[in-house]
This record gives sequence, C-alpha cells and structure tokens, in this order.
Amino acid sequence: MSVSRSFLYPVVIILILACGIGYAWWYAQSHDDGVLFSDKALSAPPVETSSYYQEAVDAYQSGAFMEAIELLESHLAAHPDHVDATFLMGLCCLETGDELRAIELMDEVRINDPGYYLDATWYRGLACLKTDQTEQARRMMDELSSCEDSFYRAKAQIILDRFL
Repeated sequence: MSVSRSFLYPVVIILILACGIGYAWWYAQSHDDGVLFSDKALSAPPVETSSYYQEAVDAYQSGAFMEAIELLESHLAAHPDHVDATFLMGLCCLETGDELRAIELMDEVRINDPGYYLDATWYRGLACLKTDQTEQARRMMDELSSCEDSFYRAKAQIILDRFL
C-alpha cells in the first residue's frame, strides 16, 4: 500500500509543529529564568496606588497641576521607581512655575529611562530656558538639534535660532 505525497506533507508539517510546540513548552518549564513569564510582569499594581496615578493623570489633563502633584507625591512615595509618574511630576512642576524641581525630575528621568530621554531633555531644556540657565538650555537644545528624531530636532533648532 503506497501513501500519496499530498497526504504525507500535511502529516509531516503537523508533526514538526507539534515537536516545536512541545520543545517550547518544555524549555519554558525547565528554564524558569523569568524572562517570559515573571510574576512581576503578570501582576497589576495595587488598586490604591494605581488610582493615585490615574487620578494624577486625570488632574493633569484637566489642568489641575497642583492636585496632580499631590497625587503623584503620594504615588511616588510608594513607587519611587515609577518613571512615568516622575516624568508627569516634572511636567506638572514646569506648568506650576517650579522649574528647578522640574529640572531635577527630568534629570532623574533622563538617567533612569532611555525611552523618555528625548522628552525629558526637551522639557529640561525649556525649564533651563525659563530660569535663565542659558548655557544649560543651549546644551540641551544642541543635543536635540543633532538627534535622529525629526520632531525634537526641528523644535530644538527653532529654540536655538530664536532664543539662544
């Protein structure tokens, strides 16, 4: 009895897929290095701290910057490494005229999260400009004017041309 090739190909493909899935399952079980399935990645933050942060975001979006700062301070007391909250706190400080604190917070963000680096550099530069730290502002804008991000490159060039 001969088996046709048109029947044999799907069987071989199914066997290969089953072996691959079995190997992936075995590897995940035997190499528990936490990269794919860590408890931290699967668990949500506690509800009360999430509500502080979410309320702060809502307050910021509605222009209630002082209220947002208070909520962020409560949130950051429990989660000091939450970079999103630190960045938002820096924005609120910039909006309320506390540029020196904004500069400190943006420095912290620049150091701790490469994903926020350009944003934090931009806002740090603006805070420096508002506090007459023109050399610091120029360094921030020079850095941004030579970066690959066209949005910040163009904005920084405008600041350099008009104000510095």
